[in-house]
Amino acid sequence: MFKGVKNNFEDFIPDVKNNVFRNKYGISLAHFPEDKDEGINQFKRRIKLFNEIFQSNKTKVFVYINEDYIYSEKNRKKEFNDDIFSQMLELDLYLKEKLKNNYIILYFHWKKEKIPSNSNIINVVLNAKELFNDTESAHKNNLIYNFRNYCGEILGNMFKTL
Repeated sequence: MFKGVKNNFEDFIPDVKNNVFRNKYGISLAHFPEDKDEGINQFKRRIKLFNEIFQSNKTKVFVYINEDYIYSEKNRKKEFNDDIFSQMLELDLYLKEKLKNNYIILYFHWKKEKIPSNSNIINVVLNAKELFNDTESAHKNNLIYNFRNYCGEILGNMFKTL
């Protein structure tokens, strides 16, 4: 995703009309609408809105939640998660250059990372293992729904919106 931001989302939307849902940045648009033209328009609107917000003088809050962690054992491996954190550090440097210090990154993850002292990353360490003791029946037990509510409560408390 970071590379898409850095390149102003150039070629972010893959050739969905020919059933290609992975873009040049390696991001899969797995939940693309059945009406492909409407889906393309949705993404164009989202990109336009993102760019408008990005250009504004308001403080930006970027939120990353490592939901992948609960889907599969491979997503819990050190290398996978180290790569994600490395991308967050790259994003932080890019944002610092573009936005100065007018932003924060809320990095929801399952482990505590060593955040550089000059970083605008806030590591929110998740502790919801009781939500996914049985990952094989995740969808049957509303695991994802419960996890998203859990993160929503954290964000709500942070921003005092609940």
